[in-house]
Amino acid sequence: MPNTFRDLVKNDFKTVIANSNEFGASVSITRGAYTTTGVAMIADLVQTSADLVGGTAVDFTSRDYLVARTDYVINGAVTDPAISDLIEDGGYEYEVRPIEGDRPFTWNDAHGLMLRIHVKRKGEA
Repeated sequence: MPNTFRDLVKNDFKTVIANSNEFGASVSITRGAYTTTGVAMIADLVQTSADLVGGTAVDFTSRDYLVARTDYVINGAVTDPAISDLIEDGGYEYEVRPIEGDRPFTWNDAHGLMLRIHVKRKGEA
């Protein structure tokens, strides 16, 4: 039986991520006592300065991870990312956080195959 377009997108994405040292990262995803490992792709890494009242500039980092929907597994079940889940990447911990009161993730594609997970590095204000 031939692959559907959906299967091709899903499999090609996983192949690119798994075989790419430039874009893919081996990560651990933790919620409470449950941890799983997988491969994710850094989708955004933006450093921005904002002028506050009094002329003070603040630098901050925004990062998203792309993870295959079927790879976001907690306690053996595929689930949605939740606020305060932790993603460990290269010795740094990133906490799953919503952007401006929205959900902590969005779909990266129209088919719901890829999650775009919004995170903030732990310890940053």
